[in-house]
Amino acid sequence: ALGVPGAALGRRVGRGGRKVRETPRAARSRLVAAAVPCSARGQGFAERRLSTASCLAHHLGRGRAARCFAAATATADGDGDGDAPSNAIASSSCPGAKPPVEETVDVGARGDVGGIEWASRRILALDAASPGWWNPPAPYGVAPTPALSSTRDIGPPGRYADGAWWRGNVPGDLHPPPPPPQLLSVAPMMDYTTAHFRHLCRLLSRHTWLYTEMEVDQTLVHTDHPRLDRYLDFPTATHPSVLQLGGSDPETMARATAVAAPYGYDEINLNCGCPSARVVNKKDVATCFGAALMRDPEHVGECLRRMREAVDVPVTVKHRLGVRPTEKSADDSMDSYAFVSDFVDVVNQSSGVEHFIVHARAAVLSGLSTTGNRTVPPLRHREVHALADDFPRLGFTINGGVETLDQAAEHLESGKLRGVMLGRAAYRNPALLAEVDARFYGDEPREAFRERYAGKARVAGRWDADGFRLANDSGGIRTEDDRLGSRGSFFALDGTDTTSVCVTRRDVLERYAAYGDAVCAMNVHAVARFPNALLTPRRLAKAVLGLGHGARGGGGFRRACEREFGEWTRRLRGGEPPETLSFSDLVRGAASEMDAADLDAPLASCATARAHGEARYG
Repeated sequence: ALGVPGAALGRRVGRGGRKVRETPRAARSRLVAAAVPCSARGQGFAERRLSTASCLAHHLGRGRAARCFAAATATADGDGDGDAPSNAIASSSCPGAKPPVEETVDVGARGDVGGIEWASRRILALDAASPGWWNPPAPYGVAPTPALSSTRDIGPPGRYADGAWWRGNVPGDLHPPPPPPQLLSVAPMMDYTTAHFRHLCRLLSRHTWLYTEMEVDQTLVHTDHPRLDRYLDFPTATHPSVLQLGGSDPETMARATAVAAPYGYDEINLNCGCPSARVVNKKDVATCFGAALMRDPEHVGECLRRMREAVDVPVTVKHRLGVRPTEKSADDSMDSYAFVSDFVDVVNQSSGVEHFIVHARAAVLSGLSTTGNRTVPPLRHREVHALADDFPRLGFTINGGVETLDQAAEHLESGKLRGVMLGRAAYRNPALLAEVDARFYGDEPREAFRERYAGKARVAGRWDADGFRLANDSGGIRTEDDRLGSRGSFFALDGTDTTSVCVTRRDVLERYAAYGDAVCAMNVHAVARFPNALLTPRRLAKAVLGLGHGARGGGGFRRACEREFGEWTRRLRGGEPPETLSFSDLVRGAASEMDAADLDAPLASCATARAHGEARYG
């Protein structure tokens, strides 16, 4: 790949007086050092360990490795005339920070794309209102730059300012709408609760609170704009949304919270319940987070206190009922009601946090996988209800083992719990969220809503802040006519419009397909560059596969999506431009595998009260 004979990759080298075959890693390091002149090594290319795939990418002339080599050799040869891609080398004003990566973030496709409004529109408004408000992040291993002088007339005193500052520098129509009570929410799940899945949930329920995947504080602190959009951007229609953060250092947590503030999340949540070995069993105990934080309630309180100081929205904590070293450990000093009661009291007294989301199981820190931690430790729902009895001035949301809306209603029946959180049940069968608004928030059932407005095209209904900008942007009080005639209304009614109210699976798929087309348009360059991976389209499809749960032909729906992606790869590799590919066509074609009666059945009938394992997949 580097112009060296292939036999040199496995040549024999002298070591300890004998000839041994050179390892692939050593061969790569030697070849990279030979290919990149000394004048370019200061930029870090020669010292970077590249995988075999990266070397092949250089040979084929594509990928980040190829761009890095091209930039390095161009600089070494004196060909640095400014024509090299600006994202090939990290900015000199931000040494060590990750450069923008065009296969994940398109700087020109932010804010409002394809009729979908994203939270990054608030960032663009800040750029326009207060140029220079953002300080580049520090490289990994280096303390962040101290705040700038507070004498500036516009903008915060540096990168990490009071979270309330951004609201005064963006138009009022970009502010998040007032959130409803958090009666029902969808739990944060790594690799599952992506922005795409949360958008799907919002098509099904107007009021359900949606949690993001956990984002690590170090990632946010050491990442620059616009790459931060990859971790923090989301469609504004998905409000109310909660950002969950993971970390253990109070200062870093405060900075990460402030970094995320301008995106306009409705709440910030601290993860004290993740039992993954990657976060709870680190070599440096001081850097462990997740469920391991429960061992030090005072430290958790300090992290939450610093986070509350950085934003003007509520800060909450999600935790377990306790922790155990191993599954069969006899040490239950941190796995009892007395322990979790003291934990809640200490955290509340030291931080002022008043909302606790409790997973009604203990966490086993060693010897169990994350899946095992969701099934092996027994459920103890009564202890969560006991916490609500013992701390009446605090709010508690119960999580763990809630599979149906009937079970959720039973937990809320006493009136002492603030809410119920659904996890895998909502991901396996998203259709169960279709009944949430009518059952828990008193909204009009979807079928009655459609019948009442039958014949009236593009109806916004009785929701003012419907997630899309209204046609009446001139300000003033919006009338009923304004709402009924708004452009792209979230709950519009039009048989041919993809923004029609979602009553059936087909309605949801049509609406989601239109969203998928907009997202693919934002990442069209990545689709063309990586025809085999097709990361964005596959992530879009993964989020919607749960709609086939319980439907005849649901399995065929999933298999058809995969077949279509194979066809996409063939067409792209054959030279077809990516603009000709349509995610809507892919979804419609795959949906034809499902039974038409199930596709057109009301969503309420799809949200059957069956436990996991009893559903029919077809």
